[in-house]
Amino acid sequence: MCAYGSDDGFDWQPLPQDPLADLRTEVAEHTIHRDYCPRCKKHVEPVVGEALPKAAIGNSLVALTGWLHYGLGVTTAQVRELVGIHLYTP
Repeated sequence: MCAYGSDDGFDWQPLPQDPLADLRTEVAEHTIHRDYCPRCKKHVEPVVGEALPKAAIGNSLVALTGWLHYGLGVTTAQVRELVGIHLYTP
């Protein structure tokens, strides 16, 4: 019958309108100093370890996978397969 009814002994309550209303974010700013190397004749940047400490992947890959999943609706299995193909991960 009706999805809100309890004819089959199953009761449920709908979710609130905004389940993420009390979600809090924290912004961290990392300044990357770029210097010119006269020996290499190009600009060089140090690795920023504080951005993602002990991480095997970088910020760009995190942003890309998040956009693929949440922005485009690609499933996590498909994202994992795509990353695995391009980065040769198991």
